[in-house]
Amino acid sequence: MNWEHLRAFLWLHSRLSANKSKRTGSLSKTLHTILMVLAVLIGIGTFCGALAAGMYLLPRESPTTILYVWDGLVVAFLFFWVLTLSIELQRSELMPLEKFLHYPVSISGLFLINYVASILSEHIAVFFFLPAMLGISVGLVIGRGAAMLWLFPLLAGFILMVTAITYQFRGWLAVLMLNKRHRRTVVTVVTVSTMLLFQLPYLSRFVVPRRARNTPVITDSEQFSRDVKLANMTVPLGWLSYGAMASAEGNFLPPVLGIAGMTLIGAVSLRRSYRTTMRLYTGNYGSGRTKRASEALPKTLEPSSPSSQAAPIPARPAARPLMEMKLPWVSERTSVVALATFRSFTRAPESKMVLLSPLILVFVFGASVTRWSAHPTEFTRPLIASGVLMMILFSLSGLGTNQFAFDRSGFRNYVLASAARREILLGKNLALIPITLGMASVALMLLQWAFPMRLDHFIAVLFQMLTMFMLYCMLSNFISIVNPTAIAAGSLRPAVKPSGKTLLFGLLTLVLFPMALAPSMIPLALEFGVHWMGWYPGIPVFLMLSILETIGIVFLYSWILDREGRLLQSRELRILEVVAARAAEG
Repeated sequence: MNWEHLRAFLWLHSRLSANKSKRTGSLSKTLHTILMVLAVLIGIGTFCGALAAGMYLLPRESPTTILYVWDGLVVAFLFFWVLTLSIELQRSELMPLEKFLHYPVSISGLFLINYVASILSEHIAVFFFLPAMLGISVGLVIGRGAAMLWLFPLLAGFILMVTAITYQFRGWLAVLMLNKRHRRTVVTVVTVSTMLLFQLPYLSRFVVPRRARNTPVITDSEQFSRDVKLANMTVPLGWLSYGAMASAEGNFLPPVLGIAGMTLIGAVSLRRSYRTTMRLYTGNYGSGRTKRASEALPKTLEPSSPSSQAAPIPARPAARPLMEMKLPWVSERTSVVALATFRSFTRAPESKMVLLSPLILVFVFGASVTRWSAHPTEFTRPLIASGVLMMILFSLSGLGTNQFAFDRSGFRNYVLASAARREILLGKNLALIPITLGMASVALMLLQWAFPMRLDHFIAVLFQMLTMFMLYCMLSNFISIVNPTAIAAGSLRPAVKPSGKTLLFGLLTLVLFPMALAPSMIPLALEFGVHWMGWYPGIPVFLMLSILETIGIVFLYSWILDREGRLLQSRELRILEVVAARAAEG
């Protein structure tokens, strides 16, 4: 490795970071500086706290307790490491190697910089848990003696192993994502797998049956301790904890073997990652045995005799493509916008990730409600249904409140089109109906099966669902027009670093969202009040007021849509600059 090239790469890295920060506003720089200062302070605080724990608490504990403490640190570190990795999935390299292959530079130096940058990108794990690990190591050395010095090479080997495997995994994903179809599948699968992995401890409660209350709980601490030690001794991720316990016992062989094993795994992973990267950028990746010519060529059919020929089968009429359909009761331009947007939602991987959020939330929180509220009251059941509707709409706010970002350069077609901007917004809202109202209807039917509501309450909740959706559309249209954000293709990450104004507006949206949907709760609140006062007990106040409110919101939605259409026309060039130019720049 050439050290002059390494210094040049470091200088280039600093210039790229400086130029990227110049594009953001002063408020964004201030917030970023505040967050970095807080991260440093938290890192110093965790280091000092872990140092005190290692000096004054752990020296009196048994080696098995030290094993449990290190297991907890390792699990927390890996949890946030995997979480950040799933968010930063698409970024495999800081500086792509193909831009430097025609220069007489050291590719190994650039590879080293990209590897170190991949470590520093895991902000939470690096700034929070790594200082805690270092602090507890120093504290144990001070509190228990020089035998605990093995912790430092053990920790270094553990970090090398985890970061090397992570970098190899990123490189492998980068190769798969060269194919756009594979990219969509990889992003969706990895995101879903990460979510399910984090939910396994919670979901296991519904798979494993509860113990009977009268059955005594069996606690065998020795058997549990033996199982934990065996798992740490077998799994490479537990070698750090097992080495710490062995060091506390005065046994030096397990730490030495753990250091050698983790270093070997890290070195092999880095070597394979480097070879894969070089083969990818030199055009040799994927070379190898191919199919034989006889297998690749299509098989020819032997001519059959006239007598053996069957009668011709009439061809079935081809299915009508989605984009050629016409939605009823709306104009042709609105129908085209709605169908095109819906097709984009069903194909884009980022929209698929958004669509998975309500499914997971409904499953997790629905199971919690089922277990906590075995017999809800008469007015609690429609209240639970209203909460489920709000939760579904809130989880889909990534689609509604930034709906032009998924168009990217395609938004130029709306700018150049002669369609009224009101029709564009209406088409965007209609595209959300199969997704939002479809999920909400399924959730309501499941809720009705679990906790049956009165018939008038169930029908009123259906009208309340329509009211919530129209209120959601009015708010989403306004936020999409006023605060558009460019989204990187294939992910939910911003294409460029968001400004401070964008961040503050996003926080304001979180506050405005429940306030915007709150009017849909007025009919239920009035019926509860009337019932509590003892007035008109037999009149379905919730149902009647929900129907009247839905009719009123329809007229309000039409009136607001005209105003939002004019607002869109006045800001469409600014939106195009954000969702198209900045997305291409990112």
